[in-house]
Amino acid sequence: MAPPLDPSLDPLEGRRPEGPVVIFLVDGLGWSRFGRWADAGASGSARRWGARAQPITTVYPTSTAAALLSLSTGATPAQHGLVGYRQYLPAYGVVADMLKMTPLGAPAPEGLIGPDWSPALMGGSPTVFRRGLRGAAISRDRFQGTGFTRWLYDGAEYVPWTTASDFAVELAGLLDRPRPPDLVLAYWDELDTAAHFHGPSDPVDRFELDRL
Repeated sequence: MAPPLDPSLDPLEGRRPEGPVVIFLVDGLGWSRFGRWADAGASGSARRWGARAQPITTVYPTSTAAALLSLSTGATPAQHGLVGYRQYLPAYGVVADMLKMTPLGAPAPEGLIGPDWSPALMGGSPTVFRRGLRGAAISRDRFQGTGFTRWLYDGAEYVPWTTASDFAVELAGLLDRPRPPDLVLAYWDELDTAAHFHGPSDPVDRFELDRL
């Protein structure tokens, strides 16, 4: 596994958490962007977030896919094996699109995912959920069952969401269980999607920031 965070960034100060830990990952919201938003007259709750937030660095390479797998494994990209959206896979003898899990240029996704495929075939580091941590992942319904998602959240319960209301209700339901998961990885992609379609300075993008 990768080295732990600097102690100054540990909100628990080394103590074991008394309840479930939720990591709410907002794709596309980096530290600089968050600061500009909070300084530009965002909501009171955003300013309170900003007052308590601390910056951390990401992994290299800084792609979403590599960072997400580092989060679920606790390993660096060099350790878990996903270093790019496109990379050569010696076991398969092809350059693959790692999000679609298919040979590059293939017309259909999931070309590498056969009936006997398992995340263990990708090598690298197992997820924290395979090391005994009970967990759940809340992510888009359209990602459920894909090869990349199975690799990313191997060993965790997958909870799909379609709308923001789904997201909130499903997260609350997990936390209200008599025995909630130890760790919940909650992935929010709507801000990143808005920025890709409209640009990071568009009013749609600002609306997505404000509704967080």
